[in-house]
This record gives sequence, C-alpha cells and structure tokens, in this order.
Amino acid sequence: MSTPRDGLVLLHKPAEITSFQVLKPVKARLETGKVGHTGTLDRFAEGLVIAVAGGCLRFAPYVTALEKEYRAVVQCGTETATLDPEGEVTATAPLPSWEQLRSAAQQFRGEIMQKPPLYSAIKLSGKRASQHTRSGNVPHLAERRVMIYDLELLRYETRGRLELRVVCGAGTYVRSLARDLAYASGSCAHLIALQRTRIGAFHLREAVVPEAFDPGRDLWHPARFLPQLNGITTLVVSNAVAERLLHGTPLHQPYFAEVRAQVSDDGVFAVCRDDGRFIALVERDEGIWKYRFVKAIDP
Repeated sequence: MSTPRDGLVLLHKPAEITSFQVLKPVKARLETGKVGHTGTLDRFAEGLVIAVAGGCLRFAPYVTALEKEYRAVVQCGTETATLDPEGEVTATAPLPSWEQLRSAAQQFRGEIMQKPPLYSAIKLSGKRASQHTRSGNVPHLAERRVMIYDLELLRYETRGRLELRVVCGAGTYVRSLARDLAYASGSCAHLIALQRTRIGAFHLREAVVPEAFDPGRDLWHPARFLPQLNGITTLVVSNAVAERLLHGTPLHQPYFAEVRAQVSDDGVFAVCRDDGRFIALVERDEGIWKYRFVKAIDP
C-alpha cells in the first residue's frame, strides 16, 4: 500500500551546505530515512536539487540522466586547487580578452572530452577522489565524454569575471569546463559562484527551500512527474489488470493483452490506473516483457 512518503521533491539548495544536509528536513518531515538526491551540488553552489523518497527512489536514475542548466560566475586569471572559491590559489595568469574567450568557447559545444576535478565525488577504490587528494594520494582521473548542449558567454568584466550559461548532460563538471575554457584562452580560472537553474523540465522556480518543505504540498507523486521524465511512457490500465500487476503475475499472460496492445516498440513503461495511481514500471525488450519494479503509489 502506498504512503505519503513516496514521491519526488524539488529543493532549492542554499550555498554553504552540502547536498546531503539539504535532505535532513525532508527526512524529518517524511519520518523516513529512505530519501536520496539525484545529483549533488558542490558546497559553494546553490540551486535545484531533486530528491526522491520511498518507492520513488527507483526513479532516481531517470532523473539523474536529465540535462542540467547552470548559471556560473568564473574568475579568470587565478586557479585554485578545488577550482572553486574554497581552495587555495595554485596558479595565476594574464586575463584573456573577450575575443579569446569567445573563440575558445566554440570548441566546448557538443560532445567533448573532460577531465573531472581532483576534488570531486567520483569513487576510486571505495573512496572519493577528493578524499584521495586530501590524503596526498593524488588519483589519476581519466578524461570522459560529456555533452555540452549550449554554452553562452553572457558578460565579461574588466576584473576578469565571466558570466556563463551552460546546458549540459549528466556527469559534466562546470568547474572543469571553466578551467578548460580559460586554458584554451591562454589563461586560468576558477568558479566563484554556481547556480543550477533547471534539471530536464524541472525548474528552480518550482523548488522549495528545505526548511519550508511541506509533504502535502511539495511531494510530487508519479502522475505529476512522470510526464517530465525522458524514456518512460505511461500506459493506463483497468483496475483488474492493475491488481494482477501488483501480484506479480507474469506479463506474458493473456490478462495483459490490453497492456501489450498499447505498445508497438521496445521501451520502458509506467503502468497507471485511470485515477493516476502508479502500479509498476515495466520494460519491453526485443518483444519480451519484464518487470522493473512494482509499487502502488497513490496520486
């Protein structure tokens, strides 16, 4: 049976606290520890963090995979160990010109190779890269492919402060992007401010500060958020079919002909009743149907 602890929460993380600390008020008000986030923000950063609770934790990978939009302020001419305002200055260089920055930005659109920051949450041998670095065991972090959908240079001040708008795929580090953009411009840089304004179709303006979280108002049930997740199609079924799904009846049985009739291609499908109650997440792969998970969640 569903509980009011199942859902998705849009949170406005303030600067100077961690993404894990943001979850504390949510856990307290939902009276459960089954709450997780779908992507961290650095301590110095602020903006949108999406949390998932209860049975909706299973949707976390789909939220994590959504594109992100950021507004960033970059200080050109100085680099810090952490590539953010919390680290010690490790390098200085002449300020780049606006023309140099604009020219360099062209190579940072589309699919690019990016080396993550040494101070990051990437796990190596069970420890974060930042933990290895702080202990003096500097890890080797290989470059990886990331997607930059849009990179817009908004404003550049004489003191070397550059404002950016970035739309990127999962796994992209804006700190690394700022570093590499400055290198390509003949300088160096670090972030001094970062705000995440959007995740997929979820916007910061829809978010609530953690202390103001109200489960009755701010906990999004699947019928509300599923249309905004990429790669999941909603199927509506009768109550009789829903009951058989909840009992785990094999999907090849004749009872599910009405489900199969709605689908002609492979994919992932959220099965709901016509009243919006979520029943199960199922998959069709090469014509074969199987369950991802079953969980009744009321609207």
